[in-house]
Amino acid sequence: MIKAKHAQIEFTNYCNLACVECPHRMMKRKKEHMSREVQQRVLEVLKPIELETIITHKDGEPLLHPEFPMIFRRLCAVKPKTKIDIYTNAYFLTPKVFHELGSYTVGNKVWFLVTMHGHKYDGTPYDFRKPSENVLDALNIIKENGWNNIEFIVSAHKTDYVSQEHMKMFYDYWMSVKAHSKAIHNVHANTHINPWGQRIEMKEGMVHYEACPYSDSNHLFIGVTGNVIPCCMDLEEEIIFGNIMTDDLKKIEKRRREFYAVMVENKVREHELCVKCLS
Repeated sequence: MIKAKHAQIEFTNYCNLACVECPHRMMKRKKEHMSREVQQRVLEVLKPIELETIITHKDGEPLLHPEFPMIFRRLCAVKPKTKIDIYTNAYFLTPKVFHELGSYTVGNKVWFLVTMHGHKYDGTPYDFRKPSENVLDALNIIKENGWNNIEFIVSAHKTDYVSQEHMKMFYDYWMSVKAHSKAIHNVHANTHINPWGQRIEMKEGMVHYEACPYSDSNHLFIGVTGNVIPCCMDLEEEIIFGNIMTDDLKKIEKRRREFYAVMVENKVREHELCVKCLS
């Protein structure tokens, strides 16, 4: 059995945006939704693991999967005490979809982590009135239904196209919403950008990793086809420990543990992806 505290599952690698702070626009591997067969196997793999968190995202917008409400319902049924994080840009978090998702939660604590993306990679601004309206509608639905297990974290990133003044306006607005809604867990005005293995370039505010952030081996990453990979920075699945559809889980776990043991010792020269991330 695989041992982990957190599982990050890529149910789809499609996305409706092409944001300046995200490497998705550079991705060369095939874009697809996770099949029902892989979904079922994911549930079988996750069921015996004592997880603290399931993250329904890696590269892509989870709500673009046409069966996401069904996927979420099955996750809640199989792991009823596990916290579930839904990372989303909220463009598709309509009142209908949100009400459906909310009605499936049993003993789960659910966080919607909404990033209000400011600009496309070429500097074209996005209009986030629609996702903002969707979040506000969701807050009203939470209040109407008395759901105290669902919370939102709203965030935006400081990029080369966003001024400090705009970031302050964003922060002040959502903090004013938070003052009237217990369902807003937090508001983040992020001043740093993840370089994603040096794929993203910014003039300032780039994160630097002194060591592998996942070297404790407590994060399980499963890609859209069932590949088990080392981290969220592995955009192209350059490092694969095995596939849950075809490979023995004990062997996959052994490879995971051996990989992270090397990370602890900071011996990353055999993997170009890691060298770029930690350089």
